[in-house]
Formats: sequence, structure tokens, C-alpha cells
Amino acid sequence: PFDNPYSLISVLDPDSVEIGIIEDVGVFGDEAGIIKDEINRKYYICELKSVKSIKERWGSSTWKATDATGDITFTVKATYNNVHKCRDGKILVIDSDENRYVLDPVEKLDRTTRRLIELYLI
Repeated sequence: PFDNPYSLISVLDPDSVEIGIIEDVGVFGDEAGIIKDEINRKYYICELKSVKSIKERWGSSTWKATDATGDITFTVKATYNNVHKCRDGKILVIDSDENRYVLDPVEKLDRTTRRLIELYLI
């Protein structure tokens, strides 16, 4: 859902069996807003402004960062597997609770953030 969040949406029954695919929520007209709200809630992505530190220990890393509301701290398991460069250049980080965080492309990051994050973008 990162590049085109409102298209090709799998619909599951209560037993997690796929019952269909919504090609584009726009076909629901005024009701599409309900679906978009649910997608936005389910796939909320926190936009990070900067990363202050990343401390590794026992295969996990603790990140101290800043978002629009202030300082935050989160843990990333298997850090190299959970930091991804997206097609648009943005950087996606998935924490141990499956929360998602996004950073601007590397060239737009401040020097400290860029230095900390580049190690994981191999």
C-alpha cells in the first residue's frame, strides 16, 4: 500500500480467506472515504523528521528520533531487514511492533540522520 494505497485492495472474510479484490476504491463514490479512512488507520506511517541515535544490542536497535510531535523512541528487530529504500527514494523503517516510519530520501536528510541511516541501506 505504499505507492498506491487505494488500489488493488484484497478483501478477506472473517477466516482470512480472500473473497475479492477492489481495483480502485473510487468506484464506491462517496462511500470511498470510509474505505480510505480504514486504510489510513491500518497502515498509518509516522513521518520522521530526524534520527538522533541508533544503538544496537543483541540483534535489535533502539532508535531515538523526532517526528512532528517531538521526540520518540522505538525498537527495530533485525535492523538490516527492516530498513528499506522505497522506489521514490524515501526510507521505510518497520519497528518490532510492525509500526511503520518514513524518512525523506537520503539526500534530503540532515547530516547526522544520513550518517546513521546509510549503514542500513546496503
